[in-house]
Amino acid sequence: MIHKGVFEVPEVWQMLEAFGIEPVDASPEDGYWCYEVKDESGVPLRLSFNVFERSLQTAMYLGGHEIATVCQEGAEWLRVEAAGSRKVLHGACRFQGAISQVQIASSRRRPSSGRHY
Repeated sequence: MIHKGVFEVPEVWQMLEAFGIEPVDASPEDGYWCYEVKDESGVPLRLSFNVFERSLQTAMYLGGHEIATVCQEGAEWLRVEAAGSRKVLHGACRFQGAISQVQIASSRRRPSSGRHY
């Protein structure tokens, strides 16, 4: 885990191991990372976060156009968690008394042999 201030996020290797993805954009000195995943239909979802600003953003695209964006401030943590044979990215935010959570589930199943693909 990377601990910057109070926003805890997964290391790049943890995202690669759990979801098979690497950052599509990053500026570690600025505390910024951005990842992109696609569902079975090829619809991309971008997840970006800034550990110094404690912000988390998810954006969905269709036909190359951004169709939905959710921005969350006051991010406290973002973790890779096991959910049966799948991995889940789970996070929590607390801002001005409001608490919110984000959960992004992978459709990728872990092999039973323990090998990663």
